[in-house]
Order: sequence, then structure tokens, then C-alpha cells
Amino acid sequence: MRRSLNLINKENSDIKYHIDHYPDGQIQLVLEDLDDNKFHLVILTRICNSDDLFILMQLSDIVNRRGLSCTLYVTYLLAARTDRLFSWNTSFTLKIVMDVLRSFNSEIMILDPHSDVANRLSGNKVYGINFVNMLINYTDIFDDSDNIVIVAPDEGAKDRLEHIVASSIFRNPIIYCSKTRDENGKVTEVKVKSESPIQVNKKARLIVIDDLCDGGGTFMAIAPELKKYEAKEVDLVITHSIQLDGLKKVASVYDKVITSNSYKDWNLMSNLPSNIKIINAISMIEDEVRC
Repeated sequence: MRRSLNLINKENSDIKYHIDHYPDGQIQLVLEDLDDNKFHLVILTRICNSDDLFILMQLSDIVNRRGLSCTLYVTYLLAARTDRLFSWNTSFTLKIVMDVLRSFNSEIMILDPHSDVANRLSGNKVYGINFVNMLINYTDIFDDSDNIVIVAPDEGAKDRLEHIVASSIFRNPIIYCSKTRDENGKVTEVKVKSESPIQVNKKARLIVIDDLCDGGGTFMAIAPELKKYEAKEVDLVITHSIQLDGLKKVASVYDKVITSNSYKDWNLMSNLPSNIKIINAISMIEDEVRC
């Protein structure tokens, strides 16, 4: 028997729960209707801050004491970009997060986890859920695939996208961008490259794909270079959008911006620019959990 614990949408959780807040700042997860029967627990969560992580630490203690098997679905992974030790004076933060997830002794399904480091830190228990494949399978965004040219905003994104393009509906070679930054990290020059001659016709849709948008600076910098190709559209697909200001900035220079509610319920906001489309990735994952 499977039962779900939905820490994102409480109303969709099989197991009822609440979170107590104490005067000293402590939060406490309380599961309300557990019995002594064994079952497989399917957990859906997003880890956006330290409170989310602390709740999972508490849940791991409950799961392991009760001897429950479980599967974790994580729509947003805190510290995914801190996937190496940058300095001896700072922590290896992704390892701290993955140590918590690893304590569940379960499969861990993560929506676009940024790099393979999360998998290695988990003991090869991470299975990535790919946002592009979700869009291919559940939406019409990529229906005109013959006219779509995928653009990687940097060489790191190119590596992530190459295997997706090779195994899916896209036929045109990837375009990728290389950037030069000044001493403050600001992008000062963008070059558009490809392993094959770049061919963009008037019917083409250039679609920039990446896993995360924070302030939007990189995407703002490459948009003018892509506009020079005079394609029908220059669009942006982002899995995790962090800041509202960043979303609004990129919407001002791209024809369409497609992103998800993995980090925040942007789909419930009414003041977004009209060319931003929010994909309810959480609902799609909930459907998978119910199956």
C-alpha cells in the first residue's frame, strides 16, 4: 500500500499533518493520522530554505524509527549550485542537504537537479525529472520541432542539453553561448557558437533552455545577440525561477518565457507579464505520485 505526504499542497496529502511554531523559532512537524500498519510513503516536497530542510530532518527521524520504505520527490533542491567546495572557509552546502535526503534510504526524484553532483553525493540514488521532457509529453510548447533551434546559454548548459536533444524530437543542432565577464562578474561579451554552421530561417524559434533563473543577468545579456538572427521568436524556458524581478526582466526581452512553479507558486500570481507562461510542474508530479 502507498500513501502520500504532500508537503507542498497540504490538501492533496493522504497523510494529514500540521506544523507547530514555537516561541523560540522552532518548527515541529506533526503527522496526525499514522497507524501501526506498514506502507510505502511517497513524499513530495520543495526545499527552498532551512525550515524546509529541518522539516525533512524531522520526517527522516519518523520514517526510520517506524521502519517505513519511502520515495522522495523534490521539486526544488536547495544549494544545488553549491555543488563543490568553493573555499575552506565555507561549507560544502549541497553535501549537507544531500546527507539529509540520503538519510531516508530511498530513491530521490529531483526536478532538474542542476548537476550530477547531487546523485554522487546521494550514493547514486537520485533520478532526475527532466522539465523539457515534461513539456514535450504534456504541452504543445515544442510541437513545431522542425523549426525549433535549442540554445544553451553557456557551455555548462550545453552539456546538460546535448543528451536531451539527441534522444528527443529536436532535429536542429544546438546553438550555445560563451560569455566574458569583468572582475565584478558582469557579462561584457557574448559569442554565439555551434558545432555545425548556424542556420536560422524566418520561421525558426530560438529557444534558450536552462535550469535556473535568479536575477536574469545571463539571459538578458544573450538575448540581443540572438535577436540578430531575425528568427520568428526568441523564447526562454527555465525550470526554476527564483525572483519576481528576474522573471519580469527576462520577459521584457524575450517573446515568451516558460517556467514552472517548482520553487514558488508563480501560477497563483496575477501581476505577471502576459508573455510569461507558468507550467504547473507540481501538479504533473502529483499525478505521477497518485499513479
